[in-house]
Amino acid sequence: MVQYDHEADVLYVMLEFPEGKQYGAQLDEYRIVHSDEGGRVVAVEFLGVSRGLNLSDVPEAPRIVEELQRFRAATQGLQVSTATSS
Repeated sequence: MVQYDHEADVLYVMLEFPEGKQYGAQLDEYRIVHSDEGGRVVAVEFLGVSRGLNLSDVPEAPRIVEELQRFRAATQGLQVSTATSS
């Protein structure tokens, strides 16, 4: 599952449902790896994603690429409006 917060410019890629508590380890100022109590990588968070994604040294990088490709295919052609109706 992929979630993107446009206002915060944050991309969250969930790979697994965590078992027990979840812990975050910051790789650098733009990347946070989330693991569960068993040490499995369950998600990766990318900050400032409009500058691009750096997947070097990110655990589970091939799976992240797959999730991003699925997200792109699912949202291709999707039109987003920020207008609200009154």
